[in-house]
Amino acid sequence: MKKVITLSVAMMLMATLAFSQAHEAGLSLGASNFMGDLGKRMPKGNTYFSNITASLFRPAGAAFYRYNFNKRISLRANLSYGSLEGNDALVESKEPGSDGWFRYNRNLHFKTHIIEASVVAEVNIMPYEPGSKIDRMTPYVFGGVGLFYFNPKAVYKGEWVELQPLGTEGQGSEQYPDREKYSLIQPSIPLGIGFKYNINQKLSIGIEFGHRFTFTDYIDDVSKTYPDKEVFDEQHDGEKAEMAKDLSNRSDEINTEGESSQITGPGKQRGNPDVNDQYMFSMISLTYNFPKQKSHFSCPSGFEY
Repeated sequence: MKKVITLSVAMMLMATLAFSQAHEAGLSLGASNFMGDLGKRMPKGNTYFSNITASLFRPAGAAFYRYNFNKRISLRANLSYGSLEGNDALVESKEPGSDGWFRYNRNLHFKTHIIEASVVAEVNIMPYEPGSKIDRMTPYVFGGVGLFYFNPKAVYKGEWVELQPLGTEGQGSEQYPDREKYSLIQPSIPLGIGFKYNINQKLSIGIEFGHRFTFTDYIDDVSKTYPDKEVFDEQHDGEKAEMAKDLSNRSDEINTEGESSQITGPGKQRGNPDVNDQYMFSMISLTYNFPKQKSHFSCPSGFEY
């Protein structure tokens, strides 16, 4: 009986010690992509992947720290970087009168870097322990909160210029009091799935897909309607006012005869304010499992790693 009690206590202590030092750190590489007013391959995609423009996947990376509470639950802090782009010229359908035709004639584009800090909880589908040969792999799901920085830009006369200071939809003007200047730092909700596998006692690899829901529709600087051009003369001086006018409505660049003026005039739809912008990361990771502190309790025979 004493041997059974001793063995039980030893096993409980080992489990506690194992997870009291269950720290990991790692690096991820992969790609980022955007879903928004300027980020859809099909104008009205009916499925998730029909709204993704494959040619606009851009390199991304991340550094992270993970703490494992037990074999099922862990908490992870991430610092991620990526690039997002969108371009109306890439729309596939341009049938007159269709949504694709509208996008093509809108003729807008953008790009932005994304820097995101987030904290997510991971739930392992199978028991998993870093460095273990037994519980060495599992799929998992995750969710959490984040903050990200972005700064949309577009090409103007051969140079990339920042769009937010221009107020391309009349943001910050007296004429449009409901359109405030949008902040370049916004919250996000990361959700996703992944799979991780122990290579050995120190290293693990993983693959993960994470979607980001946001609370802004201005990652691509497009959301509501075209403003009156006079508003830019009130907000800016000289060349900057002309730049804001040109970047607010670029349809004339491809419709020199003004054929699209009926859909790009003041008050006409420029974007869809009913759905906020979203983005995603697809990553492959390499994780280092920090050595556990040595215990004064010896491991009973047959329980070694």
